[in-house]
Amino acid sequence: MIDVSDRFLPEGRSLERSEELLRGAIDIHVHAGPHIFSSPRRVDPFQAAIQARDAGMRGIVYMDVFEKSMASFEKLGVKPEGFRAPYWLISDRTLDLVLELGFRYDSNFMDDDMPYMLRWRGKDTGLAELPVEWLLDDWPHFETNRMTTKQVYDMWKPEFEGIHELGRYFGLTCHPQCIGRISRLKMLDKLLGEMKDKGDVWFPTCKELADWTRKKLG
Repeated sequence: MIDVSDRFLPEGRSLERSEELLRGAIDIHVHAGPHIFSSPRRVDPFQAAIQARDAGMRGIVYMDVFEKSMASFEKLGVKPEGFRAPYWLISDRTLDLVLELGFRYDSNFMDDDMPYMLRWRGKDTGLAELPVEWLLDDWPHFETNRMTTKQVYDMWKPEFEGIHELGRYFGLTCHPQCIGRISRLKMLDKLLGEMKDKGDVWFPTCKELADWTRKKLG
């Protein structure tokens, strides 16, 4: 396998189930970030409505979810610096909580092909934004559309080549339970090898990229 730094963004529930495995990964080179305790789509909407009858209570419910996720990381001695929401779905309140909890970068928007300093509703947030893109997410291709490894490679490779020519940012999102199939891992290994062979491609963790963005644009 190609040796490059990566980053895990496990939900709190997954982290609790795989604590020892993630502890070893984080000790080596992984910068962990929260992906919420469990997907909001698992929440009973009726119960959520009861708990969040007004805007004030809604904030309390959301904070409880964040705190459960953060508590899972504390067991590993890790304080996450970045946030990515399930399905990249966020609201004004989400960003308020991200700032309140002291996160330094966000990774949820799809409006650029380079990291930038996030302005929201006309105000500087102080957050570095690492943009995402469904095209570069393994889940819809493999799990939703059941594409083959060749089909995904034939989509990701020219996208990378075009981004490389422009000197831009290629942010690949992979889920262990999805990309972790043997054939898919071999495809990913091949792609990463071809990227590394370019000789001028930087493979930072998200924290390193966020720090670079802040230093350059902050």
